[in-house]
Amino acid sequence: MKNIHNREHLITVALNLFAHQGYTAVGVQEIVATAGVTKPTLYHYFGSKEGLLTAVLDSRYPALLERLATASAYQGDLVRALTGLFGAWFEATAQDPDFMALVLNLSYLPGHEVIGKAMAPWQQRFADILHILFVQARPQHGNLAGHEVLLASALTGLLNHYALSLLHGTLQPSDDLLYKVVKQYMYGIYVL
Repeated sequence: MKNIHNREHLITVALNLFAHQGYTAVGVQEIVATAGVTKPTLYHYFGSKEGLLTAVLDSRYPALLERLATASAYQGDLVRALTGLFGAWFEATAQDPDFMALVLNLSYLPGHEVIGKAMAPWQQRFADILHILFVQARPQHGNLAGHEVLLASALTGLLNHYALSLLHGTLQPSDDLLYKVVKQYMYGIYVL
């Protein structure tokens, strides 16, 4: 039982440290000291700091992506799908701020080999969810044709911007904010 506890405790400690200080600023010694374990314990479970980062991402990303895919399922109404997506994103940001801060931090560090390797599969799955949404909406919104990748990329940036604003407390989640964000995004789609 202690072994499972140590592994999960290290993931929790690393998530907190990586979210608040940045992955590159946190060393193995700080992680194990904060967790109250030894370096061999960390290496036993994860092999390296990089392995720990992968475990942190693997511990939260699947549930986040499932939540986003479900919330944005296209059923003939793009506004409804986008409202579901933004609503789920706002909720995830409020419910797991450390993980969302980590995702934002890691998403904007280009060229870092370890981070790129750990994040790439998750970023691709997220991009696929958004791309599929626009492909499915294309029959009702013909102006989307050929723009699906661009729309997904722009939507990612907008989602990240609002998550950052929510994390910083410059915006508060509300139905009004959700309405305005979706309206703002839809306006951009209509003028393509």
